Amino acid sequence: MEIAMSRPKPPTPANDHLAAFGKTDDLDRLTDAEIQARLESSGEALMREINLRILRLREQTLARLAGEADKARP
Repeated sequence: MEIAMSRPKPPTPANDHLAAFGKTDDLDRLTDAEIQARLESSGEALMREINLRILRLREQTLARLAGEADKARP
């Protein structure tokens, strides 16, 4: 009996938060609620990306400092 292996999911595109919205929407025809929903959704995605970049930078800095401290020990 063969066990079927599932394929890995492709990476989620950076603009996946906009998937719920039609890509061909005419922005001038959006209601105020639709505009607000898009702004909130894209704002959350932007803040997540910024926070991830900050976290990566901090982790890299801490790793570098730890490596330098190890080298400085007699």
